[in-house]
Amino acid sequence: SLSVSMNCDDTDASKNTSEYLQNALQKLDGFKVTINALPFKTRLARSASKDFDMVITGWSADFPDAISFLDLFTTGGSYNDGSWSNAEYDKLIQASKTTDATNADKRYDDLKKAEQILMKDQGVSPLYQRVSAHLVNPALKGATYSPAGMYNYVGATLKR
Repeated sequence: SLSVSMNCDDTDASKNTSEYLQNALQKLDGFKVTINALPFKTRLARSASKDFDMVITGWSADFPDAISFLDLFTTGGSYNDGSWSNAEYDKLIQASKTTDATNADKRYDDLKKAEQILMKDQGVSPLYQRVSAHLVNPALKGATYSPAGMYNYVGATLKR
Protein backbone atom coordinates (compact mmCIF):
# COMPACT_ATOMS: atom_id res chain seq x y z
CA SER A 1 0.00 0.00 0.00
CA LEU A 2 1.19 3.50 -0.84
CA SER A 3 -0.24 6.72 0.59
CA VAL A 4 0.75 10.10 -0.84
CA SER A 5 -0.42 13.66 -0.41
CA MET A 6 -1.06 15.93 -3.37
CA ASN A 7 -0.74 19.69 -2.90
CA CYS A 8 -2.86 21.96 -5.09
CA ASP A 9 -4.19 25.49 -5.06
CA ASP A 10 -7.46 26.15 -3.25
CA THR A 11 -9.24 27.25 -6.43
CA ASP A 12 -12.20 25.38 -7.88
CA ALA A 13 -10.28 24.52 -11.06
CA SER A 14 -7.26 23.16 -9.18
CA LYS A 15 -9.42 21.19 -6.77
CA ASN A 16 -11.37 19.68 -9.70
CA THR A 17 -8.13 18.61 -11.40
CA SER A 18 -6.81 17.14 -8.14
CA GLU A 19 -10.03 15.26 -7.44
CA TYR A 20 -9.97 13.79 -10.95
CA LEU A 21 -6.36 12.64 -10.46
CA GLN A 22 -7.12 11.30 -6.99
CA ASN A 23 -10.00 9.25 -8.38
CA ALA A 24 -7.91 7.92 -11.30
CA LEU A 25 -4.87 7.05 -9.17
CA GLN A 26 -6.88 5.39 -6.43
CA LYS A 27 -8.13 2.87 -8.99
CA LEU A 28 -4.67 1.36 -8.65
CA ASP A 29 -4.59 -1.33 -5.96
CA GLY A 30 -3.28 -0.01 -2.67
CA PHE A 31 -2.79 3.59 -3.84
CA LYS A 32 -4.20 6.27 -1.53
CA VAL A 33 -4.10 9.99 -2.38
CA THR A 34 -4.89 12.76 0.10
CA ILE A 35 -5.53 16.22 -1.37
CA ASN A 36 -4.13 19.31 0.37
CA ALA A 37 -5.88 22.38 -1.12
CA LEU A 38 -3.68 25.33 -0.14
CA PRO A 39 -3.65 29.09 -0.70
CA PHE A 40 -1.44 29.93 -3.69
CA LYS A 41 1.42 31.44 -1.66
CA THR A 42 1.42 28.48 0.74
CA ARG A 43 1.52 26.00 -2.15
CA LEU A 44 4.44 27.90 -3.69
CA ALA A 45 6.32 28.00 -0.37
CA ARG A 46 5.81 24.27 0.21
CA SER A 47 6.91 23.51 -3.34
CA ALA A 48 10.07 25.60 -2.98
CA SER A 49 10.93 23.94 0.33
CA LYS A 50 10.31 20.46 -1.17
CA ASP A 51 7.44 19.85 1.28
CA PHE A 52 5.30 17.61 -0.93
CA ASP A 53 4.82 14.12 -2.30
CA MET A 54 3.01 15.38 -5.39
CA VAL A 55 2.08 18.91 -6.41
CA ILE A 56 -0.24 20.25 -9.09
CA THR A 57 1.26 23.39 -10.55
CA GLY A 58 1.26 25.31 -13.79
CA TRP A 59 3.47 27.36 -16.03
CA SER A 60 2.77 29.79 -18.83
CA ALA A 61 5.56 30.60 -21.23
CA ASP A 62 7.22 33.98 -20.77
CA PHE A 63 7.94 34.06 -24.50
CA PRO A 64 7.03 31.79 -27.43
CA ASP A 65 9.92 29.31 -27.31
CA ALA A 66 10.30 25.77 -25.92
CA ILE A 67 13.21 26.90 -23.73
CA SER A 68 10.70 28.85 -21.61
CA PHE A 69 9.42 25.47 -20.40
CA LEU A 70 12.46 23.21 -20.74
CA ASP A 71 14.87 25.53 -18.89
CA LEU A 72 12.76 25.05 -15.74
CA PHE A 73 14.00 21.50 -15.18
CA THR A 74 17.77 21.84 -15.33
CA THR A 75 19.68 20.55 -12.33
CA GLY A 76 19.46 23.07 -9.50
CA GLY A 77 16.98 25.28 -11.38
CA SER A 78 14.98 27.58 -9.12
CA TYR A 79 11.66 26.14 -10.37
CA ASN A 80 12.83 22.52 -10.41
CA ASP A 81 10.95 21.83 -7.17
CA GLY A 82 11.10 18.06 -7.64
CA SER A 83 14.91 18.21 -7.85
CA TRP A 84 14.93 16.04 -10.98
CA SER A 85 18.39 15.84 -12.51
CA ASN A 86 19.82 14.41 -15.73
CA ALA A 87 23.31 15.34 -16.97
CA GLU A 88 22.50 14.71 -20.65
CA TYR A 89 19.40 16.92 -20.38
CA ASP A 90 21.44 19.70 -18.78
CA LYS A 91 24.06 19.39 -21.54
CA LEU A 92 21.42 19.68 -24.29
CA ILE A 93 19.74 22.71 -22.69
CA GLN A 94 23.12 24.40 -22.27
CA ALA A 95 24.08 23.69 -25.90
CA SER A 96 20.76 25.14 -27.10
CA LYS A 97 21.63 28.39 -25.31
CA THR A 98 25.33 28.57 -26.27
CA THR A 99 27.14 26.56 -28.96
CA ASP A 100 23.97 25.80 -30.97
CA ALA A 101 22.09 29.04 -30.26
CA THR A 102 22.70 30.49 -33.73
CA ASN A 103 21.96 27.29 -35.65
CA ALA A 104 18.17 26.87 -35.67
CA ASP A 105 18.26 23.20 -36.75
CA LYS A 106 20.82 22.14 -34.12
CA ARG A 107 19.07 24.18 -31.42
CA TYR A 108 15.70 22.62 -32.27
CA ASP A 109 17.30 19.15 -32.20
CA ASP A 110 18.84 19.88 -28.76
CA LEU A 111 15.48 20.99 -27.36
CA LYS A 112 13.63 18.05 -28.91
CA LYS A 113 16.12 15.54 -27.45
CA ALA A 114 15.96 17.27 -24.06
CA GLU A 115 12.16 17.06 -24.06
CA GLN A 116 12.33 13.35 -24.91
CA ILE A 117 14.64 12.75 -21.92
CA LEU A 118 12.38 14.75 -19.60
CA MET A 119 9.31 12.77 -20.69
CA LYS A 120 11.09 9.40 -20.58
CA ASP A 121 12.38 10.04 -17.04
CA GLN A 122 9.10 11.73 -16.04
CA GLY A 123 10.98 14.62 -14.47
CA VAL A 124 7.59 16.28 -14.75
CA SER A 125 4.24 14.90 -15.87
CA PRO A 126 2.34 17.37 -18.07
CA LEU A 127 -1.40 17.02 -17.65
CA TYR A 128 -2.80 19.47 -20.18
CA GLN A 129 -2.05 22.56 -22.20
CA ARG A 130 -4.36 25.55 -22.06
CA VAL A 131 -5.78 26.70 -25.36
CA SER A 132 -8.23 29.29 -26.54
CA ALA A 133 -10.10 29.85 -29.78
CA HIS A 134 -10.41 33.23 -31.46
CA LEU A 135 -12.33 34.55 -34.40
CA VAL A 136 -10.03 36.50 -36.70
CA ASN A 137 -11.16 38.86 -39.40
CA PRO A 138 -9.92 37.33 -42.69
CA ALA A 139 -8.88 40.82 -43.78
CA LEU A 140 -6.21 40.87 -41.05
CA LYS A 141 -2.86 40.08 -42.65
CA GLY A 142 0.59 39.69 -41.12
CA ALA A 143 -0.41 39.09 -37.49
CA THR A 144 1.34 36.12 -35.87
CA TYR A 145 0.10 33.92 -33.05
CA SER A 146 2.25 31.65 -30.93
CA PRO A 147 1.25 28.38 -29.26
CA ALA A 148 1.94 30.15 -25.95
CA GLY A 149 -1.05 32.43 -26.61
CA MET A 150 0.96 35.50 -27.51
CA TYR A 151 -0.05 37.80 -30.35
CA ASN A 152 2.25 39.95 -32.43
CA TYR A 153 0.62 42.68 -34.50
CA VAL A 154 3.88 44.36 -35.57
CA GLY A 155 3.59 44.83 -39.31
CA ALA A 156 -0.02 43.62 -39.38
CA THR A 157 -2.44 45.26 -41.77
CA LEU A 158 -6.17 45.23 -42.33
CA LYS A 159 -6.94 44.70 -46.02
CA ARG A 160 -10.43 45.63 -47.12
